[in-house]
Amino acid sequence: MTKGQNRLGGLPVSVVAVAAMALLCAGRLHGEYLFLKNGTVMEGKILSESPSTMTLLSPDGRTVAVKRDTVLRVMYTQLYRGKIYIQKTDGRVIEAYIIDEDQEYYTVRPELNSPREFTIRRDDVLFMTRKNPSALEGRVSYRHVDLTWRKPYTPDNPVRHFKVYLRPKGGDYAAAGATSGTAFRVKGLRCNSEYFAMVTAVDKNGSESLPSNVVRFTTRKGRPAPPGGVRLVSVVSGADGACTASLTWNSGADPCGGTVTEYGLYLKDLSAGASGAGVPGNKQFPGYRQAGKTQGASIKIPGLKDKTRYRVIVTSIDNTRDESASGTSLSFTTGNRMPDYPYPVSCEKVTAKSGTEEAVKISWKKADDTDGTVTGYRVYRKSKNEPALLGATDKTEFITKNLPAGEQHYFTVRSVDNRGGESPDSHIASTGLVRHVNISAKGVFLIPAGRYGRLYNPGYGATAAISAENLFLDRMTLGLEAGYFHFSGKTEASREASLVPFMAALSYRFPLARWVSIDPAIGIGGCYNRAGINAAGLYFMNRYAERNAVEFVFSAGAQAVFTLGKTVLIRIGGTYHGIAERGGLMSFFSVHGGAGVRI
Repeated sequence: MTKGQNRLGGLPVSVVAVAAMALLCAGRLHGEYLFLKNGTVMEGKILSESPSTMTLLSPDGRTVAVKRDTVLRVMYTQLYRGKIYIQKTDGRVIEAYIIDEDQEYYTVRPELNSPREFTIRRDDVLFMTRKNPSALEGRVSYRHVDLTWRKPYTPDNPVRHFKVYLRPKGGDYAAAGATSGTAFRVKGLRCNSEYFAMVTAVDKNGSESLPSNVVRFTTRKGRPAPPGGVRLVSVVSGADGACTASLTWNSGADPCGGTVTEYGLYLKDLSAGASGAGVPGNKQFPGYRQAGKTQGASIKIPGLKDKTRYRVIVTSIDNTRDESASGTSLSFTTGNRMPDYPYPVSCEKVTAKSGTEEAVKISWKKADDTDGTVTGYRVYRKSKNEPALLGATDKTEFITKNLPAGEQHYFTVRSVDNRGGESPDSHIASTGLVRHVNISAKGVFLIPAGRYGRLYNPGYGATAAISAENLFLDRMTLGLEAGYFHFSGKTEASREASLVPFMAALSYRFPLARWVSIDPAIGIGGCYNRAGINAAGLYFMNRYAERNAVEFVFSAGAQAVFTLGKTVLIRIGGTYHGIAERGGLMSFFSVHGGAGVRI
């Protein structure tokens, strides 16, 4: 430690010494004091005296021998070692140290360690006040404390600012800040921690006063924050009709440095009314009952009623058993969700009897149920009327017999869950091809390439198509497509180009899942091409001319087809187009998006 520095973060050594004593005795020193003739003031306990010597035990444990002829006075009472202001009845103000007093006089010194001193009659004193701040108080929160104090009376040497010092329990004092007012907020404290604070005053000359009284306080213990992101994973129905809800959430945190060790769940049956009358509850969340506790960030709540609206609140609990004041809520409804329909479904003839009857095997993959279990399947024969139930099975295949020979038969399969819920119809399976008509429209963004790209900017367009699915081969589609494309010119030689393609298209479907497939496609046909070009005119002016032609066009590309339900189709893809002109092949690419229906 360098000279003049100390644990108080830069206070003068003299102030540190006085501050330390002030902390021990709340602003006063208790002991015996020797005032020497050279002005020195010595504190301690007088162990022995003789006509020539006084033996003194100093506060640091040293034994000091003092010659009696060097002692000016001995004081056996308390001594406040700070300067005070003495307001006299004649209007004069004296700044000095009081070193002694009796019934008639105060003995004062302008400087404590100087032998120069004088007396003031008690009757001449109007009042006296200290130079250090007083009445320090603190209002405590979780991570800060608001300190307030009284300003000292300093008429001839006003306070320039105040310094605030803070130390944690077991630590050292450090400067926490400065202010010109009589209030200061110390931020960045730890929750549930003990601190000590004091304030000093600095006058216009830069002299720092003794500390104020010391405030001891403990910051408040904060509660953990509630978890976020509470969400419902599933509601599973049991065979007895009761439901189990699975919930999950994000981990909670304790802003005061603690650890969230578990979570509390509170449940309210909203069908019982907004007041929750008759529901066992608690003071924190009236109308709610405790549904459980868990150390993880997920839980299952069993025993819920079917087709009932609930609201759940999740709270955080820390390692000191404090629970968050509020929680994150989520509302949900129990109920049996229908199982998925089987996919894919196929059928084949397994026997063929001569004459009038035949048998067909229908097979499928196992279906899922998000809130229960698929326990069986029902197989229906499709007709113009309502589907006719052929039978039920718990396997993934079914053989139906005695069907009329020589006819095409259509079938659909429905899943059945453990509560009797039945899924929608599956896709139709047939002993022959199941044909559909698709109608679609697309918006197109055009990107010219090669020589076409040097003449024209990217363009736009639209197409409409009608096609027959599974017409001659399963998953193959044949159709007709027409549209309109437009390009704006890029050079002086080309003004614009408009194309009207009319094509026959062939595609094949590769299913990836029940709701998405990849369909590569090719097309050939004609294209009406109208191009606006510049031609040299009279008077060195340009005039526009049009060139019209019907030319051969072909295309190749692929698209992703998303099926919503069983009838709505969303198409996204890209295609290469080539137009055979006299001057060569004109190429461009297109990116499209559109929608359609399957009939």
